[in-house]
Amino acid sequence: MNGSCMLIYQTLDNMDGKQARRTGSSSPLGMLFDHGCDAINSPLGSINWCVAMGIGVNQPFAVLWTLISSAIPFYFSTWEEYYTGALVLPVINGPSEGLILGASVSFFTGVFGVEAWHGYAGYDAVFAEGGVTGGVFAEHAEFVGGLFEDQSGSGFRGLKNYQLLICLAAFCAIQEAILKCASVVKTYGVKSLLNLLPFVTLLTCALTVGVYLPNSMTVNLRSFMFLFGILFVEQVTALMLAHMTLCDMMPMRVILFPAVLVAICSYCGLLSDNVDPTSWLDGTKVVLMYLGFALTFVGFKFIVVISEITECLGIYCFDIMTKRGDTVEYVKIKGGKAKATTKAASGGAEEKKVTTRKATRSSSRGRKRA
Repeated sequence: MNGSCMLIYQTLDNMDGKQARRTGSSSPLGMLFDHGCDAINSPLGSINWCVAMGIGVNQPFAVLWTLISSAIPFYFSTWEEYYTGALVLPVINGPSEGLILGASVSFFTGVFGVEAWHGYAGYDAVFAEGGVTGGVFAEHAEFVGGLFEDQSGSGFRGLKNYQLLICLAAFCAIQEAILKCASVVKTYGVKSLLNLLPFVTLLTCALTVGVYLPNSMTVNLRSFMFLFGILFVEQVTALMLAHMTLCDMMPMRVILFPAVLVAICSYCGLLSDNVDPTSWLDGTKVVLMYLGFALTFVGFKFIVVISEITECLGIYCFDIMTKRGDTVEYVKIKGGKAKATTKAASGGAEEKKVTTRKATRSSSRGRKRA
Protein backbone atom coordinates (compact mmCIF):
# COMPACT_ATOMS: atom_id res chain seq x y z
CA MET A 1 0.00 0.00 0.00
CA ASN A 2 2.78 2.45 0.90
CA GLY A 3 4.67 1.72 -2.32
CA SER A 4 1.51 2.17 -4.41
CA CYS A 5 0.75 5.50 -2.71
CA MET A 6 4.26 6.73 -3.47
CA LEU A 7 3.86 5.88 -7.17
CA ILE A 8 0.47 7.60 -7.28
CA TYR A 9 1.98 10.68 -5.60
CA GLN A 10 4.84 10.70 -8.12
CA THR A 11 2.38 10.55 -11.03
CA LEU A 12 0.21 13.36 -9.67
CA ASP A 13 3.29 15.45 -8.85
CA ASN A 14 4.46 15.20 -12.46
CA MET A 15 0.98 15.96 -13.85
CA ASP A 16 0.01 19.02 -11.84
CA GLY A 17 2.16 21.46 -13.80
CA LYS A 18 0.80 20.30 -17.16
CA GLN A 19 -2.75 20.42 -15.82
CA ALA A 20 -2.27 23.98 -14.54
CA ARG A 21 -0.94 25.13 -17.92
CA ARG A 22 -3.76 23.34 -19.76
CA THR A 23 -6.44 25.05 -17.67
CA GLY A 24 -4.64 28.40 -17.58
CA SER A 25 -4.54 28.36 -13.78
CA SER A 26 -0.77 28.58 -13.24
CA SER A 27 0.11 30.97 -10.44
CA PRO A 28 2.73 31.56 -7.74
CA LEU A 29 0.28 30.03 -5.28
CA GLY A 30 0.25 26.81 -7.31
CA MET A 31 4.04 26.75 -7.31
CA LEU A 32 4.09 27.25 -3.56
CA PHE A 33 1.62 24.40 -3.08
CA ASP A 34 3.51 22.13 -5.48
CA HIS A 35 6.96 22.56 -3.96
CA GLY A 36 5.53 22.93 -0.47
CA CYS A 37 3.88 19.52 -0.70
CA ASP A 38 7.16 18.10 -1.98
CA ALA A 39 8.92 19.63 1.03
CA ILE A 40 6.41 18.03 3.40
CA ASN A 41 6.74 14.70 1.61
CA SER A 42 10.53 14.70 2.00
CA PRO A 43 10.60 13.99 5.79
CA LEU A 44 7.42 11.90 5.61
CA GLY A 45 8.97 9.75 2.90
CA SER A 46 12.07 9.30 5.06
CA ILE A 47 9.89 8.08 7.91
CA ASN A 48 8.31 5.55 5.53
CA TRP A 49 11.78 4.37 4.54
CA CYS A 50 12.67 3.81 8.19
CA VAL A 51 9.49 1.80 8.76
CA ALA A 52 9.95 -0.26 5.60
CA MET A 53 13.55 -1.14 6.47
CA GLY A 54 12.74 -1.93 10.09
CA ILE A 55 14.85 0.87 11.58
CA GLY A 56 13.70 1.23 15.17
CA VAL A 57 14.14 3.60 18.08
CA ASN A 58 17.42 1.94 19.04
CA GLN A 59 19.07 3.18 15.83
CA PRO A 60 18.84 6.99 16.02
CA PHE A 61 21.91 7.52 13.81
CA ALA A 62 20.28 5.62 10.94
CA VAL A 63 17.01 7.53 11.40
CA LEU A 64 18.77 10.89 11.46
CA TRP A 65 20.81 10.22 8.33
CA THR A 66 17.76 8.93 6.50
CA LEU A 67 16.12 12.31 7.17
CA ILE A 68 19.23 14.27 6.23
CA SER A 69 19.83 12.33 3.01
CA SER A 70 16.49 13.41 1.58
CA ALA A 71 16.61 16.96 2.98
CA ILE A 72 20.04 17.94 1.59
CA PRO A 73 19.32 17.65 -2.16
CA PHE A 74 15.88 19.26 -1.78
CA TYR A 75 17.17 22.31 0.09
CA PHE A 76 20.17 22.82 -2.19
CA SER A 77 18.00 22.55 -5.32
CA THR A 78 15.64 25.19 -3.92
CA TRP A 79 18.60 27.35 -2.90
CA GLU A 80 20.01 27.13 -6.43
CA GLU A 81 16.62 28.02 -7.91
CA TYR A 82 16.48 31.06 -5.62
CA TYR A 83 19.55 32.48 -7.38
CA THR A 84 19.33 31.14 -10.94
CA GLY A 85 15.54 31.20 -11.34
CA ALA A 86 15.55 27.63 -12.67
CA LEU A 87 15.01 24.36 -10.82
CA VAL A 88 17.79 22.15 -12.22
CA LEU A 89 17.50 18.50 -11.24
CA PRO A 90 20.19 15.88 -11.84
CA VAL A 91 19.63 12.91 -14.15
CA ILE A 92 18.73 10.79 -11.11
CA ASN A 93 16.56 13.01 -8.91
CA GLY A 94 14.21 12.77 -5.97
CA PRO A 95 10.84 13.61 -7.60
CA SER A 96 11.25 10.82 -10.16
CA GLU A 97 13.83 8.16 -9.40
CA GLY A 98 13.87 8.94 -5.68
CA LEU A 99 10.16 8.18 -5.30
CA ILE A 100 10.52 5.06 -7.44
CA LEU A 101 13.35 3.91 -5.16
CA GLY A 102 11.22 4.65 -2.11
CA ALA A 103 8.33 2.64 -3.55
CA SER A 104 10.74 -0.17 -4.43
CA VAL A 105 11.91 -0.31 -0.82
CA SER A 106 8.32 -0.86 0.32
CA PHE A 107 7.66 -3.47 -2.38
CA PHE A 108 10.90 -5.27 -1.49
CA THR A 109 9.90 -5.39 2.17
CA GLY A 110 6.47 -6.68 1.25
CA VAL A 111 7.98 -9.56 -0.73
CA PHE A 112 11.07 -10.51 1.29
CA GLY A 113 10.22 -9.11 4.73
CA VAL A 114 12.03 -6.65 6.99
CA GLU A 115 14.66 -9.26 7.85
CA ALA A 116 16.17 -8.95 4.36
CA TRP A 117 17.30 -5.39 5.13
CA HIS A 118 19.19 -6.61 8.18
CA GLY A 119 21.19 -9.20 6.26
CA TYR A 120 24.71 -8.85 4.81
CA ALA A 121 24.18 -9.90 1.18
CA GLY A 122 25.16 -6.50 -0.21
CA TYR A 123 28.27 -6.20 1.94
CA ASP A 124 29.43 -9.71 1.10
CA ALA A 125 28.99 -9.06 -2.60
CA VAL A 126 30.81 -5.72 -2.67
CA PHE A 127 33.12 -5.07 0.30
CA ALA A 128 34.06 -8.42 1.80
CA GLU A 129 37.02 -10.55 0.74
CA GLY A 130 36.21 -12.02 -2.64
CA GLY A 131 33.70 -9.25 -3.37
CA VAL A 132 33.88 -6.59 -6.08
CA THR A 133 36.33 -4.41 -4.15
CA GLY A 134 38.27 -7.34 -2.70
CA GLY A 135 38.04 -6.04 0.87
CA VAL A 136 39.85 -2.77 0.12
CA PHE A 137 37.25 -0.70 1.96
CA ALA A 138 36.64 -3.18 4.76
CA GLU A 139 38.45 -1.04 7.34
CA HIS A 140 36.39 2.04 6.49
CA ALA A 141 33.24 -0.03 6.48
CA GLU A 142 33.97 -1.10 10.05
CA PHE A 143 34.20 2.53 11.13
CA VAL A 144 30.90 3.39 9.43
CA GLY A 145 29.23 0.34 10.94
CA GLY A 146 30.29 1.51 14.40
CA LEU A 147 28.37 4.75 13.85
CA PHE A 148 25.14 2.89 13.18
CA GLU A 149 25.26 0.57 16.18
CA ASP A 150 27.56 -0.54 18.98
CA GLN A 151 29.51 -3.60 17.85
CA SER A 152 32.01 -3.81 20.70
CA GLY A 153 30.47 -6.97 22.08
CA SER A 154 29.72 -9.01 18.95
CA GLY A 155 32.48 -7.69 16.71
CA PHE A 156 32.14 -6.33 13.19
CA ARG A 157 30.39 -8.65 10.75
CA GLY A 158 29.78 -6.08 8.02
CA LEU A 159 27.39 -3.36 6.96
CA LYS A 160 23.79 -4.44 6.81
CA ASN A 161 21.79 -3.90 3.65
CA TYR A 162 19.82 -0.93 5.02
CA GLN A 163 23.07 0.65 6.21
CA LEU A 164 24.53 0.36 2.71
CA LEU A 165 21.44 2.02 1.23
CA ILE A 166 21.61 4.91 3.71
CA CYS A 167 25.33 5.39 3.01
CA LEU A 168 24.67 5.43 -0.74
CA ALA A 169 21.87 7.99 -0.33
CA ALA A 170 24.05 10.17 1.94
CA PHE A 171 26.96 10.02 -0.51
CA CYS A 172 24.77 11.04 -3.47
CA ALA A 173 23.18 13.87 -1.45
CA ILE A 174 26.52 15.31 -0.30
CA GLN A 175 27.99 15.03 -3.80
CA GLU A 176 25.01 16.89 -5.27
CA ALA A 177 25.28 19.61 -2.59
CA ILE A 178 28.98 20.17 -3.35
CA LEU A 179 28.33 20.51 -7.09
CA LYS A 180 25.52 23.01 -6.58
CA CYS A 181 27.61 25.02 -4.10
CA ALA A 182 30.46 25.26 -6.59
CA SER A 183 28.12 26.35 -9.39
CA VAL A 184 26.25 29.03 -7.41
CA VAL A 185 29.33 30.44 -5.64
CA LYS A 186 31.19 30.70 -8.95
CA THR A 187 28.43 32.90 -10.40
CA TYR A 188 27.03 34.79 -7.40
CA GLY A 189 29.96 34.90 -4.99
CA VAL A 190 30.68 33.61 -1.51
CA LYS A 191 27.93 35.80 -0.04
CA SER A 192 25.37 33.40 -1.49
CA LEU A 193 26.43 30.81 1.11
CA LEU A 194 24.74 32.90 3.81
CA ASN A 195 21.39 31.48 2.77
CA LEU A 196 22.65 28.01 3.64
CA LEU A 197 23.03 29.11 7.26
CA PRO A 198 19.48 28.11 8.37
CA PHE A 199 19.84 24.59 6.97
CA VAL A 200 23.35 24.11 8.36
CA THR A 201 22.10 25.34 11.75
CA LEU A 202 19.22 22.84 11.64
CA LEU A 203 21.56 19.94 10.83
CA THR A 204 24.01 20.98 13.54
CA CYS A 205 21.29 21.24 16.18
CA ALA A 206 19.77 17.89 15.17
CA LEU A 207 23.13 16.11 15.35
CA THR A 208 23.96 17.77 18.69
CA VAL A 209 20.67 16.71 20.26
CA GLY A 210 21.08 13.22 18.86
CA VAL A 211 24.54 12.87 20.42
CA TYR A 212 23.91 14.47 23.83
CA LEU A 213 20.25 13.51 24.37
CA PRO A 214 20.10 9.98 22.91
CA ASN A 215 17.54 8.69 25.44
CA SER A 216 15.19 11.62 24.92
CA MET A 217 15.47 11.17 21.17
CA THR A 218 14.80 7.43 21.47
CA VAL A 219 11.73 7.90 23.68
CA ASN A 220 10.36 10.71 21.48
CA LEU A 221 11.73 9.61 18.11
CA ARG A 222 8.52 10.22 16.15
CA SER A 223 8.12 13.71 17.64
CA PHE A 224 11.78 14.44 16.92
CA MET A 225 11.34 13.44 13.27
CA PHE A 226 8.19 15.54 12.92
CA LEU A 227 9.96 18.52 14.48
CA PHE A 228 12.88 18.19 12.07
CA GLY A 229 10.42 17.97 9.18
CA ILE A 230 8.46 21.07 10.24
CA LEU A 231 11.60 23.19 10.62
CA PHE A 232 12.83 21.95 7.25
CA VAL A 233 9.53 22.79 5.54
CA GLU A 234 9.56 26.31 7.03
CA GLN A 235 13.04 26.99 5.64
CA VAL A 236 12.34 25.63 2.17
CA THR A 237 9.03 27.48 1.79
CA ALA A 238 10.74 30.70 2.95
CA LEU A 239 13.25 30.28 0.12
CA MET A 240 10.44 29.64 -2.36
CA LEU A 241 8.51 32.70 -1.20
CA ALA A 242 11.61 34.90 -1.44
CA HIS A 243 12.23 33.59 -4.95
CA MET A 244 8.66 34.30 -6.09
CA THR A 245 8.51 37.80 -4.58
CA LEU A 246 12.07 38.76 -5.62
CA CYS A 247 12.93 39.49 -1.99
CA ASP A 248 16.09 38.74 -0.07
CA MET A 249 16.02 35.59 2.01
CA MET A 250 16.53 36.32 5.71
CA PRO A 251 19.12 33.83 7.03
CA MET A 252 18.10 34.45 10.65
CA ARG A 253 14.96 32.37 11.19
CA VAL A 254 12.98 33.10 14.37
CA ILE A 255 11.70 29.54 14.55
CA LEU A 256 15.29 28.22 14.79
CA PHE A 257 16.19 30.16 17.95
CA PRO A 258 14.69 27.50 20.28
CA ALA A 259 16.59 24.79 18.37
CA VAL A 260 19.88 26.58 18.95
CA LEU A 261 19.02 27.06 22.63
CA VAL A 262 18.11 23.37 23.06
CA ALA A 263 21.33 22.28 21.33
CA ILE A 264 23.46 24.54 23.56
CA CYS A 265 21.69 23.37 26.72
CA SER A 266 22.06 19.71 25.75
CA TYR A 267 25.76 20.21 25.00
CA CYS A 268 26.30 21.97 28.36
CA GLY A 269 24.37 19.30 30.26
CA LEU A 270 21.57 21.65 31.34
CA LEU A 271 18.87 19.34 29.95
CA SER A 272 18.21 15.98 31.54
CA ASP A 273 18.44 12.97 29.24
CA ASN A 274 16.35 10.87 31.61
CA VAL A 275 12.57 10.86 31.46
CA ASP A 276 11.57 12.72 34.63
CA PRO A 277 7.84 13.53 35.05
CA THR A 278 8.61 16.11 37.75
CA SER A 279 11.19 18.15 35.81
CA TRP A 280 10.57 20.74 33.11
CA LEU A 281 14.22 20.47 32.06
CA ASP A 282 13.59 17.01 30.67
CA GLY A 283 14.65 16.68 27.02
CA THR A 284 11.47 14.82 26.13
CA LYS A 285 9.19 17.61 27.39
CA VAL A 286 11.29 20.28 25.69
CA VAL A 287 10.99 18.53 22.32
CA LEU A 288 7.21 18.20 22.71
CA MET A 289 6.79 21.88 23.67
CA TYR A 290 9.00 22.95 20.78
CA LEU A 291 6.96 20.76 18.40
CA GLY A 292 3.74 22.45 19.54
CA PHE A 293 5.26 25.90 19.08
CA ALA A 294 6.62 25.02 15.61
CA LEU A 295 3.27 23.62 14.44
CA THR A 296 1.44 26.75 15.60
CA PHE A 297 4.02 29.11 14.09
CA VAL A 298 4.17 27.40 10.69
CA GLY A 299 0.39 26.93 10.55
CA PHE A 300 -0.33 30.63 11.10
CA LYS A 301 2.46 31.59 8.68
CA PHE A 302 0.97 29.48 5.90
CA ILE A 303 -2.51 30.89 6.52
CA VAL A 304 -1.21 34.46 6.26
CA VAL A 305 0.92 33.78 3.17
CA ILE A 306 -1.90 32.01 1.31
CA SER A 307 -4.36 34.76 2.24
CA GLU A 308 -2.06 37.52 0.97
CA ILE A 309 -1.24 35.73 -2.30
CA THR A 310 -4.89 35.01 -3.09
CA GLU A 311 -5.81 38.62 -2.30
CA CYS A 312 -3.07 40.02 -4.55
CA LEU A 313 -3.85 37.68 -7.44
CA GLY A 314 -7.62 37.96 -7.10
CA ILE A 315 -8.12 34.19 -6.87
CA TYR A 316 -9.38 31.63 -4.40
CA CYS A 317 -7.17 28.99 -2.88
CA PHE A 318 -9.01 25.84 -3.99
CA ASP A 319 -11.31 27.25 -6.69
CA ILE A 320 -9.90 28.00 -10.15
CA MET A 321 -13.27 28.71 -11.78
CA THR A 322 -14.55 31.57 -9.62
CA LYS A 323 -12.87 34.98 -9.72
CA ARG A 324 -12.71 37.10 -6.60
CA GLY A 325 -14.57 40.39 -6.58
CA ASP A 326 -11.59 42.35 -5.24
CA THR A 327 -8.00 42.37 -6.44
CA VAL A 328 -5.03 44.25 -5.03
CA GLU A 329 -2.45 45.87 -7.28
CA TYR A 330 0.88 47.22 -6.02
CA VAL A 331 2.59 50.00 -7.97
CA LYS A 332 5.84 51.76 -7.12
CA ILE A 333 5.64 55.50 -6.49
CA LYS A 334 8.24 58.11 -5.61
CA GLY A 335 10.19 57.79 -2.41
CA GLY A 336 10.50 54.02 -2.56
CA LYS A 337 6.92 53.48 -1.40
CA ALA A 338 4.21 51.34 -2.89
CA LYS A 339 0.56 52.15 -3.40
CA ALA A 340 -1.93 49.32 -3.05
CA THR A 341 -5.11 49.80 -5.07
CA THR A 342 -8.09 47.62 -4.28
CA LYS A 343 -10.40 47.27 -7.29
CA ALA A 344 -13.96 46.24 -6.55
CA ALA A 345 -16.16 44.29 -8.95
CA SER A 346 -18.27 47.40 -9.65
CA GLY A 347 -15.25 49.24 -11.02
CA GLY A 348 -14.71 51.55 -8.04
CA ALA A 349 -11.30 51.87 -6.46
CA GLU A 350 -10.22 52.28 -2.87
CA GLU A 351 -6.59 53.28 -2.42
CA LYS A 352 -4.33 52.76 0.55
CA LYS A 353 -0.64 53.41 0.97
CA VAL A 354 1.72 50.68 2.05
CA THR A 355 5.20 51.70 3.12
CA THR A 356 8.02 49.43 2.01
CA ARG A 357 11.77 49.71 1.94
CA LYS A 358 13.26 51.48 -1.04
CA ALA A 359 13.72 49.09 -3.95
CA THR A 360 17.38 48.49 -4.65
CA ARG A 361 19.38 46.01 -6.65
CA SER A 362 21.37 43.41 -4.82
CA SER A 363 24.95 43.50 -6.09
CA SER A 364 25.40 39.80 -5.54
CA ARG A 365 22.46 38.44 -7.54
CA GLY A 366 20.50 41.34 -9.03
CA ARG A 367 17.32 40.90 -6.96
CA LYS A 368 15.06 43.58 -5.51
CA ARG A 369 14.70 44.27 -1.85
CA ALA A 370 11.09 44.62 -0.89
